[in-house]
Amino acid sequence: MIACNLVAAAVCAAFLGVPTAAQSQSKECAKPPKLVSPAKFSEEARQRFAKKKIEATVVFDIGEDGSVLTPKVTKAKTKEIAEAVLAAVKNAKYESRPGCKPVEMEITFRLKPDDWQ
Repeated sequence: MIACNLVAAAVCAAFLGVPTAAQSQSKECAKPPKLVSPAKFSEEARQRFAKKKIEATVVFDIGEDGSVLTPKVTKAKTKEIAEAVLAAVKNAKYESRPGCKPVEMEITFRLKPDDWQ
């Protein structure tokens, strides 16, 4: 059996194949963030676009705490659609990932009249 002291713990962990805290975090950070609360359109937007087909693309970062950071609409047919999609994305929430850098995401919404019901 190999004994490890505090100074050599990381070396021993690597030698024994035991992941260190940093290695465990990097593995967790490599996984895609899990959606906890999806983007929700306001009742006003739902009524306004209920009979329309819309498509819009949004790019944003997901912060360490799971919040949506710096959302930006990169494609939308109208300003009204862009504003509705932006508002919806801002209220989405992802699982927190302590110690992880922000993750960039891109979502394209493709909604047809039946989807608004």
